[in-house]
Amino acid sequence: MSSLYQISEDILATFNEIEANEGEVTEEQLEFLEIKQEELQEKLTSYKKAIRVWDADIEACKAEEKRLKAARQVKENRIDKLKDRMLGAVLQFGYEGKPNKKGKTNHFYELPDGRIFTKTTESTEMNE
Repeated sequence: MSSLYQISEDILATFNEIEANEGEVTEEQLEFLEIKQEELQEKLTSYKKAIRVWDADIEACKAEEKRLKAARQVKENRIDKLKDRMLGAVLQFGYEGKPNKKGKTNHFYELPDGRIFTKTTESTEMNE
């Protein structure tokens, strides 16, 4: 089957021939236009079906994205809760480190595979 572009070009070329013949239409031109009309209808029907399939695929992708986002959010929330509990444990049961320049003390806890520690920071606001 021809492309939509080719079908359109064939129909327009036939219309130009008819116009050049001062509007006289031959039997061959009528048959050709009927065939091209059927091809056009088939092509547009196929395009419409393809669009429906892809729309359904898009909706499925959106649903999957939503599901994955929710699953990711659950895991991120779990991590945040565990970090909060670890902080509480280090502050309560950890060892005090050396005071920093401003006299604030950090806490740490040694593990077999590393160290968990707190870090004291201060935020600074600037007036522009």
